[in-house]
Amino acid sequence: MLELLSKHVATLLENARLYHREKDHKHRLQFLLDSQQSLVKETVEVDNFDGITTILGGLFRSSVILFDRFMRALSFTDYEHEDSPLYIGQLAERAREELSNQKGNELITMQDPNNADYNFSLWTVSGGGNLFGYLAIRRSVVEMDEFDCLTVDLARNICSINLLSKSSS
Repeated sequence: MLELLSKHVATLLENARLYHREKDHKHRLQFLLDSQQSLVKETVEVDNFDGITTILGGLFRSSVILFDRFMRALSFTDYEHEDSPLYIGQLAERAREELSNQKGNELITMQDPNNADYNFSLWTVSGGGNLFGYLAIRRSVVEMDEFDCLTVDLARNICSINLLSKSSS
């Protein structure tokens, strides 16, 4: 009887845990959709990338840089609570070295040249087989959960569309 009761309580606890997890996933997905709408709205209403990097900087609470394919900064957000200034030229040089060493990788992670406690994750921004640029996000933790990865993928797609429209005009 005691064993049956303990299994029942364990099942109730597991169900509660799964319920809260699903509820959290639902809230994060809604937040992701809201973020996507904000990014798309910014792309449609404003003819530059500053709004996109500002929104991403707020979402990740971190610095965000959008580079063109030649590693020239198109837009950046230096997140206000970080303890060291963002040295874009130094980061671009380091990224060029990493890119030449790791050709073909969609994601490159490298240490922040000015702060060993942070890393920069650098994703390619491409479309239709063409490389348009790179999206760099400063992170204190290298691992990103699935929602962060989805957010980055959405941002990359939006940047790709925006870069494509700028290159064809």
